[in-house]
Parts: sequence; structure tokens; C-alpha cells
Amino acid sequence: MIKRYRTESGVQLFSRFGNKPSLNIHFGGLLEEALAPKQILEINGDTVSGRSLLILDLLACCTMDREDGGLAMGVLFVDCARHLSIEALALTIDCRMNDRDELKLQATLSRLHYICCTSTDDLVHSFDMIDDILQRTPNLFSLLIVDDVSSYWWENVTGDTYACQRHLAQRFLQTVTEHSLVGVFTRHSVPRRPTDGEGTEQTSTLSAIFNSSWSSVQRRRLHVQRLQQNLFCCTCANRIVYFRTSDRGVVYRNEA
Repeated sequence: MIKRYRTESGVQLFSRFGNKPSLNIHFGGLLEEALAPKQILEINGDTVSGRSLLILDLLACCTMDREDGGLAMGVLFVDCARHLSIEALALTIDCRMNDRDELKLQATLSRLHYICCTSTDDLVHSFDMIDDILQRTPNLFSLLIVDDVSSYWWENVTGDTYACQRHLAQRFLQTVTEHSLVGVFTRHSVPRRPTDGEGTEQTSTLSAIFNSSWSSVQRRRLHVQRLQQNLFCCTCANRIVYFRTSDRGVVYRNEA
């Protein structure tokens, strides 16, 4: 097999290994420290648990200007679940800006870069694409989000699900590490088919396979669940915060 070798200039190498910004976002105090480059965050939960709301809040906070309370950070969003609403994101950003300006909104949204995947192969190839993009433009984005890594487990349910997820985990970790990115991925707490639920025994087995295949990836874990119609909670280790949605997006609080 002929392997592909790539060269890069000294400027590109310096940019890739130079200082990258930390992800200074705390989800209402849930995270005590910012996520540094090469660190990874997992957001897991069941369907309609509030995962997409946290991702929307994260995207808004990262792409908005610093004068509006954002981080002015480039983000690459790899979409496997098709839950991202660009209209909802634009509305959230617009409501949070100090002065509502169409050009300013467009400049903010230009910091978001998007890849859509429809299969496991697409997701794997997206990491190769990221390598190529960041070799040409190392500072295009500092945050990589994959939503969600459990979307296509059913493609391999009759084969080696563990090997497939293990490979995805390794490629995700490699991309985050080599390019000094902050990595975020989402997943279902219990992997299920898009149509019918599986039996308890098989579901438990698949959940164990996911946990085992991603065990080599050190990360902080957030677990999200819905408590009421517009009340959610998110836990990390022994800490918990509650959140709901408003015109300005997600609002956090310490009590339910």
C-alpha cells in the first residue's frame, strides 16, 4: 500500500504547533476550568435530552464577537445527526448582540464551518478532509464538534461495531491532538436504531461496546436529560446545573 506523505512550510508548522486558544466556556459553572487545546468534551444523553440546545449555546458563544461576550473563535461542525438549525443559531446570536447588525451577524456566522455526513465512511473521510484544510489554513478554526458519533452504529450492527467505533475514536483523537484543537463530540447514552428500539439485553451490550471503544479517549463527560417540557439538567462528575430555553437561547441556573 502506498501511503500519502505531505509536506508543509515552516510557517504552517509554526501555526499548527503555536498557541491555540482555550475554550473558555463553563455551561453555567458546570466546568470549573476552560478546555485547553487537545482536550476533549463528551456530551451524552437520550433523544430530546437537551444535547442540541447545549451545542447551539456552545456555537453561539464561540462564534460571537468578544465585545458581545463571545470568544470570536472559528468552529468546524461535523453534522451526522441533522439536528443543527442555522436559523435558531442566527436568532440566538442576533438576540445576544449588543447592537443588531446584519453585517455583524454574517461576520459571526462566517466563523462557523460545516461538514455534513451521511454514513460512517463520510465521517471517517471528514477527518482526512480536516487534515487537508488545516494544512492549508492552520488557524481557520480551533474547535471541532462532531454531532453525533453514535449516528451510524446500526450500519455495522451485523459486523464489528467495536472495531468501527474504535477507529472513529482513534481518528477523532488523532485529529484533535495533531492540530491542537479543542474537541467536542455528542452521543446517545444508549445507542438505538432511528426507527425501532432494541431489546434491553442488546441495547445494554451496544452501550458497553461504545464505552469500551471510546475508552482510549480521555475526556470530560457531560450527561444531559430533560426533566420537564422546558427544564433540563446537565451533570459533570458531582456537579449539576439546570437550564431552559429563552429568546436569548439557553439560560442556566443552580436550582430546578
